[in-house]
Amino acid sequence: LWSDEMAMLGSKCPLGVLRLHPECLEVEIPIWTGLTDPWQSFVIADWFLANCSFRDERGGLWLKESDWWPLMWSQAMIADGDATMVARALLLTGHYDEGGRLLETIATSSYRSASPGFSYIVYPGGVYLHGGVGGMDPATVLGAVARTTVETLFGVEPHLDQKRLVIQPRLPSHWDHAAFERAGLSMKWLRQDATQTLNITTPQ
Repeated sequence: LWSDEMAMLGSKCPLGVLRLHPECLEVEIPIWTGLTDPWQSFVIADWFLANCSFRDERGGLWLKESDWWPLMWSQAMIADGDATMVARALLLTGHYDEGGRLLETIATSSYRSASPGFSYIVYPGGVYLHGGVGGMDPATVLGAVARTTVETLFGVEPHLDQKRLVIQPRLPSHWDHAAFERAGLSMKWLRQDATQTLNITTPQ
């Protein structure tokens, strides 16, 4: 529920108390489903960055919803699938640098797991362990990663029913080049000083 008085999104408990402390699901879902308008979406994303993120000494961006101890997913740490969708929400609201940095942090930290691929929960000190090994939750991560990377970061949105392709990249300012390749589409982007060049190749 949106509070005009506090300019913040919140949720109500069964007692009717409004909690104006949105967690990751209350941030990502309203933004990428369009339930909030552009200004509300920006405010929510900006608040979440200011209150639920921190950086490590190497510039990695991490999400943490509370200071609850011991570290548990439901109270503090945010699973990679949700963190990836938060990154999508950040990109959609114009926070290109933060969204890109969060994706980079998720990708590079995934290799700390005992298993290959994306680990279930990551944080600077390592990986949250389930029974002594890195926990895996690929189902909720793979779809999030694919949609965030393809549709949002590179901004490739095919509309087959309308026979058109929309491309709207949302790339971080610290990137100077990027490329996207798939069947039927090749996209190469280059930034040189204040000039950006985007080359797109399609079959037709």
